Amino acid sequence: MVRAKFLCTSKREYIGSKPVDDGQGGTKWVSGALWAYEFGAVTGKDGESKVFWYASPSGKIELSSVHSELFQVGQEYYIDFHPVSTAEVAPTQGGQ
Repeated sequence: MVRAKFLCTSKREYIGSKPVDDGQGGTKWVSGALWAYEFGAVTGKDGESKVFWYASPSGKIELSSVHSELFQVGQEYYIDFHPVSTAEVAPTQGGQ
């Protein structure tokens, strides 16, 4: 596993497609608001951020979600990268 420390640098709303219940036990896709979150690897002159800057990947990550308050701009996050085992089960809709 590799752990990186990233800072959420921006959040923007855009219109995209998202699934909704069609009222008949199925799902349909409709136009709606989505949010894009951008993250950059931390840079640091001291403390933990300096350690992460030297030891972990650098770069940029962009994630999109139907959730408007998933991440906060200005907040740092640990991001863990590890290979997916074929025995692992995917999360259900809604992340539960």
